[in-house]
Amino acid sequence: MNVRGTRSTLKEYNDAHGGPMAYLGSTIPGFPNFFMMQGTSRSACLNESKFSFPPTLLRCVLFDTGPNTTTGHTSVIFSEESQVPYLLQLFEPLRAGLLKSVAPTDIATDQYNDMLQERLQDTVWSQCASWYRVGGRGRIASTFPGPLVLFWWWLRRIRWEDYEIKGPGAEEWRRRHAQWPYKSLLVPAALVALLVALVLAVLLDVVEPRGILEQAVRFSCPVLCLC
Repeated sequence: MNVRGTRSTLKEYNDAHGGPMAYLGSTIPGFPNFFMMQGTSRSACLNESKFSFPPTLLRCVLFDTGPNTTTGHTSVIFSEESQVPYLLQLFEPLRAGLLKSVAPTDIATDQYNDMLQERLQDTVWSQCASWYRVGGRGRIASTFPGPLVLFWWWLRRIRWEDYEIKGPGAEEWRRRHAQWPYKSLLVPAALVALLVALVLAVLLDVVEPRGILEQAVRFSCPVLCLC
């Protein structure tokens, strides 16, 4: 499939990076409105589905097999089920006419893939030659380095700061979806506060040790749901 983006073809992009590479196995810098999923290789004309896209928007979205989405321990269907809600979130502002194009930034994509390759170095996939690697012994471009639950967790919400977006509502959309700068510290801070509170409760005889688990669940569930 000869796919050309705004700066190069897909083959040229992959060759320049030592093999297929994408952001979260789903999108590629320089290829606006191009989306990939695990285990697929086809095109879909969205105007023939339930989506109603503006006339100026690219109607047929190409799907190809997303890099680093293969699993060695569970069903690949879960990869697709994790990516579909993510892609639908990307489609939403396009469908509404607020954005004309979305594509990940080079920085976000490079950082994500550097992290993947670092994690993969400690796995069995880096210890042998296989079709999971480019040319048998090159870059590991197929396997995801970890449980697919982690892949699902990363895909549950879009980090719009990692995307280049264009369109009449781009600035407003970015403001509305800007991430709180200290949000990444919320869970660690909450867990530390929980631990301190439980220790104090035990020391002050407010809570018996056997009641710690019940109190922890009651405290942590609302916090985790907000993250």
